[in-house]
Amino acid sequence: MPPNLIFKELSSEQMIADLKDFDFISRFQICSVTLKKTILPKSFARLSQRAQVKVYGEIWKIHLYDRDPFPSNPHAHNIETNLKLHLGTGELVKKRQLVSKITKKIYC
Repeated sequence: MPPNLIFKELSSEQMIADLKDFDFISRFQICSVTLKKTILPKSFARLSQRAQVKVYGEIWKIHLYDRDPFPSNPHAHNIETNLKLHLGTGELVKKRQLVSKITKKIYC
């Protein structure tokens, strides 16, 4: 349990110092719920599990539930070069080795 900070008269700096080593992540309980039918309205836009994007003649495939979450989850696969693109940092990897990094966002 985190220290009981509510009843202490502490400054924000003292609270941060008291909590700096507390492991918040392991305290969260994650569970899943399976429903027999969707609760989303029919008009709600749904995310596809797969996408194929063509940018400047290159075809990139994105799988939402890729078996290998490296280098990011999700990430893009270049069909022609077998490169993977980290969708957060722009890093290009091949066989888990950094090859290059894109320098700007590409809008298509």
